[in-house]
Amino acid sequence: MVYYATLLMGIWALFLIASDDPFGSTPVHSLRFGHRYVTAIILMVACGLALRAIRLRGTLRGWLLMLPQQGLLILSAVGGLVAIASGHYADLEPRPRLFIAADQMPAIVAAFCHSFAIIDLNYRHRIRRMGSRRLRHRRSP
Repeated sequence: MVYYATLLMGIWALFLIASDDPFGSTPVHSLRFGHRYVTAIILMVACGLALRAIRLRGTLRGWLLMLPQQGLLILSAVGGLVAIASGHYADLEPRPRLFIAADQMPAIVAAFCHSFAIIDLNYRHRIRRMGSRRLRHRRSP
C-alpha cells in the first residue's frame, strides 16, 4: 500500500511538473499548495520520506516519516468527500453524487488502507525485532 501511494503521488508530481491541468482533478486539487512546482516538490518529498520509512520500519522515526504521505492522502480523500457532498468536482462540473462517489472511492479507500498499512508495517516489524532481542539476551545453560 505504501508503494502504491508513493507511485500515485509520484505520478501526480510528474503531471504537475508537465502542466497545470492536474489541478482540475479533485484529488490533486485538494493538495494545491500554491504554485504547481511547490505542490510537486511537496509530493516528491513525501514519497521520498515514505520510501525511507520502509527501511526504518518498527522505529518511531520510521513511523514519523510515513506521516507526511498519510496526511496528503487524507487531504486528497477529504477533497473527494467534499466533492461527493457538494455534487460537483473541483472544476465545478456537476454530476450525480453516486457518480462522483464511484469516481473518488479509490482515493478515499487508499487513505483508509494506508492508515492500516503503516500501523501493520510498524507493528509487525516491531514484534519481530522484540522477539529477536529476547532470544539474543537469553543465556544458554
